[in-house]
Amino acid sequence: MTLGIYLTLDQSIINYGDYSSGNKITGTIYSDIYKSVSFNLTDYTVTLRLYRENGTVDYLDGTCAIVTAASGTFSLTVTDGLLPQRGLYLAEVEITKSGILLSSINRVELLIQ
Repeated sequence: MTLGIYLTLDQSIINYGDYSSGNKITGTIYSDIYKSVSFNLTDYTVTLRLYRENGTVDYLDGTCAIVTAASGTFSLTVTDGLLPQRGLYLAEVEITKSGILLSSINRVELLIQ
């Protein structure tokens, strides 16, 4: 069994240029492929990354706020200059704690419109 984490985003579309306080990228991190067991994020740092299918360039490398650690939930507030240009991106998360680094095994599409 591969040790890893799995990402689910609460939205598949985010609006470019909307900097209202409610405009956040939110999601949950799971410890199993079926996404039935939340990963406990206590003492972890969560980083959300966006990139294009055919490249390795990070278009976003944002440190997220942990909403509820035990439930594996996080959010990233959209601020001016944070998002890349409009388009379709792949999202992944990395979590770190005391020398431990885990990356999400799955990739999730996010459309910035």
